[in-house]
Amino acid sequence: MHMTSVTAAAAPAATGAELVVPPLPPRLPNDASQEEKAAREAIMKERRRIQKAINEQKRGKRDRSEREQLSGAQHRKQAEAEAKRADANRRRQSVSQHRRAAREKKRPRLGESFGSIRQREEQRLLGNSFVFEDQRVRVCEGVAWALVQDGAASGVVPIHDAASFWGPEWASCSAVPVKAGQCGTVLRRAELCVQEKGGSVSSLKLSSAGFAQIEGPQHFHTVQLDDVSTPVMLSPYHVQPWPAIGQEVGWMPSEPQDIATVKYFHNTQDPDFDVDDPEDNSYYVLSRQFYALPAHVEVVAPVGGRVRVGSWVRLREPHPEADPDDGAWGFREPPPAVAAEMLSSVGRTELTPADVERLMSTPQMAVASAHVLVVKSICEDCGQCLELEDTFYASHRDLTPLIPGWEQREPCRFHCTYDHQYLCDHMFDLTHVGECVWACKECDPE
Repeated sequence: MHMTSVTAAAAPAATGAELVVPPLPPRLPNDASQEEKAAREAIMKERRRIQKAINEQKRGKRDRSEREQLSGAQHRKQAEAEAKRADANRRRQSVSQHRRAAREKKRPRLGESFGSIRQREEQRLLGNSFVFEDQRVRVCEGVAWALVQDGAASGVVPIHDAASFWGPEWASCSAVPVKAGQCGTVLRRAELCVQEKGGSVSSLKLSSAGFAQIEGPQHFHTVQLDDVSTPVMLSPYHVQPWPAIGQEVGWMPSEPQDIATVKYFHNTQDPDFDVDDPEDNSYYVLSRQFYALPAHVEVVAPVGGRVRVGSWVRLREPHPEADPDDGAWGFREPPPAVAAEMLSSVGRTELTPADVERLMSTPQMAVASAHVLVVKSICEDCGQCLELEDTFYASHRDLTPLIPGWEQREPCRFHCTYDHQYLCDHMFDLTHVGECVWACKECDPE
């Protein structure tokens, strides 16, 4: 039935002298056969062909007399030429980018000193092995010898044919034995970058393994090792920062369970920085987390502000770490007026980690015992447990770097701190494993 009606609708279009668009065939039911669907598709295709022909008749014949028609070979040749031009443009842009990067690397930025450029380039060359002057370092594993130039240290061994093998600048160098794990202070940083004429800066080339090619004594650190009378020269790859950034350290000898994390090294050669020992320039910025109740804190600035995540706060009694000298510029925090001035220099009231770092570098924070307490998180269930992050300065003399696995080797450091008594049930489940241990089992068996 459906097949007959579809065929009848297509007949007039095929026999007429003029082009006439055949009528639309009726829609087919869902259960139509494949033959009926194919017949209807053929009629629809014929309708589109006739409609296109009618449109061309109405538009008229196109004038293509002045149009140049390319052959297939000409099309291929034109495409190849365009591809070559595009490839040349890409290579030209790539070379220009590399040359621009090289110029920017050699040319100091507007107002940037050579020291800043040198630090940036040496950080790029050394990565995690980069150190500052006055920073504490440790001799790496597998290093057995260091160099000395004056030969005054005990146990020195002359280096035979050093001048002929490495160059005349090595003629006065001798070797002194060192042990892996020895600690010391960097007196002079290796010069891996030099400033050339015109203000451009060049750095050492990298080997195929990605290490800077050490060629002369000036490319060595001068390090004063503990228990060694004379400074020695060590390759930048033979020492590592100790403590390193991100390393856990014990910072309070009387409280071995108080563990902090090293955030960065702070060179105290700044004249505004007030240190207890003028000869001790190895200070570090540390951070640690502990807990308190909302009643134990108040906002430093603005005074009377609401405690929220990112607020700079001070501790109040009865918290055990509350500063007894209320408002004094001492162990905890500055007076409100000084704190407001410091926050205005940062431009924020809720502090992010980057803001805390900027805050620690302000002139007012040039006090070795200053601390900044920031609310890191608040319990979402009860709102009665605060996690505080304490950021402060500490001298390397007070630090005990901890090697991974110290929990098993030093049980005295592994028991809980007093502030765990302020943990709510929710925060306890998130931050704690097992029950609190308030004393070392080896020291206090009861």
